[in-house]
Amino acid sequence: MAPVRDAAPNYLEKHGPTYRVSYPIPKDLQKRFGKMRLKASLGTGDLRKAHRLKTQFIARFDEQIELVRAAIRLERGSAEDKAKLLKSILAQPDLDPAGIASARMDIELEYQGLLGKPISHEFIVHDDGEEDQYPIYEPSREANANLFLSKVQPSLEEKLDAFVETWIDTKLEKRTKRTKEDTRRAVRYLKDWCKSKNLPLDVAKMTSVTASDFLDDFEGVSGGLQGITRAKYLNRLSMLWVRLRQKGWVTTNIWDDYRIEIPARNERSLERAFRMDEVRRLFRGNPPDKLRDVMMIGLVTGARLDAIVSMKVGDVLPGRLRFEPRKKEIKERFVPIHPLLHPMLKRRTSGKSPQDDLFPDWPAPKQKDSLRERSFKASNAFTDYRRKCGVDEVVDGDRRSKVNFHSFRRWFITHMRRIAPLDMVQSIVGHSHGNEADDTYVSTGPLFDKARRYIWALPIPPDNDDYVPEPDGVNLYDTELTQEKSKRRRKYA
Repeated sequence: MAPVRDAAPNYLEKHGPTYRVSYPIPKDLQKRFGKMRLKASLGTGDLRKAHRLKTQFIARFDEQIELVRAAIRLERGSAEDKAKLLKSILAQPDLDPAGIASARMDIELEYQGLLGKPISHEFIVHDDGEEDQYPIYEPSREANANLFLSKVQPSLEEKLDAFVETWIDTKLEKRTKRTKEDTRRAVRYLKDWCKSKNLPLDVAKMTSVTASDFLDDFEGVSGGLQGITRAKYLNRLSMLWVRLRQKGWVTTNIWDDYRIEIPARNERSLERAFRMDEVRRLFRGNPPDKLRDVMMIGLVTGARLDAIVSMKVGDVLPGRLRFEPRKKEIKERFVPIHPLLHPMLKRRTSGKSPQDDLFPDWPAPKQKDSLRERSFKASNAFTDYRRKCGVDEVVDGDRRSKVNFHSFRRWFITHMRRIAPLDMVQSIVGHSHGNEADDTYVSTGPLFDKARRYIWALPIPPDNDDYVPEPDGVNLYDTELTQEKSKRRRKYA
């Protein structure tokens, strides 16, 4: 008995108690398929459900038909057309392993067809007595076959670019957007150098000599970048080679034996914590509320600026603040709330949902692919304000000031360390303890109530116009600073 089809051409037919899809094959392909229709059971007798299920089968049938058409074009086309088609097939990002194997088989068949039969053979006897036989092909046919391979297979540059992108997107490479872009930029520097030297970008043939020559020219290739920045790119190349070695692309890490010399910074040029009077001046300088608020959190929590401006209202919990991990931190941190923060936090959380930004006045970059951190504008605004307050210190020959927003974190650590144990300070600011007992097993850290007492005991500079002297530690900054402090004390005495 013939199957019963619905009157409408919806590609469904009743087959026993269930429905199945029955899809017509174009007439010009029916001989190739050996049948007139493609069919698949839907496993349901419910017509509505069958209508919902048929769509995915129809799409699959269309793909099968298109693949057969592509195979026919491949058979009839020229070697160049076949190369373009096969290369486009291999470039599909969602191509499954079966599709890759099929395309590679087509490449091999076409390559062997272009080579033809060997015209002779060469016999080579090795030192161990083993004998190998190598076929010799007609030179023009071999040249055409190799030309076909060069067109169908991605270039060395394309292969490396694809590998880099795949590596960057894996869970093994847990990095910020900016660090991922550093990897791409490092590879671009290497590619530019290879082109300038007329060298192929073949990582398998690169040696330590290649690495040495590249590093000799790196400053010029990179446009005169500073040593510390070039060292960063060298590190990204070294990390890439580690991954290439794991995948069998290379046998050694050619960058292992090389380091970029970074001029040592003396103590006078090191970035430092804010001094007590500098903190007083920063808060007495009438900063805008959106800047004062992040400054206050930085002062009494030691949190990084990006972690502060990225907070949500839901990160303000009873008695504590939650900060998402930054830098090398692997988990969120909870820091006791200092009493100075209560009025500001109440103002910023009142009437808002937990998903709202705590600092909407410092929004994230509008462009999703921007490499700038959310704190970029806040950092620039603070730098301008800091200089306006006269809080600055630049050593001759240095580009950066010795003080910046991170100096709040240094201030917090400095003064906490004078009143609290080391493990307490490390736990609050998210530093590694450097031992397995604290970093792995004592995962909850010191007691929260103790941390609260230490934070509440921080020596916050008074909110007035009186100069606040710097308490002397064991290691004074330098003799010049000591003399300057003595003069100020006499002035304000």
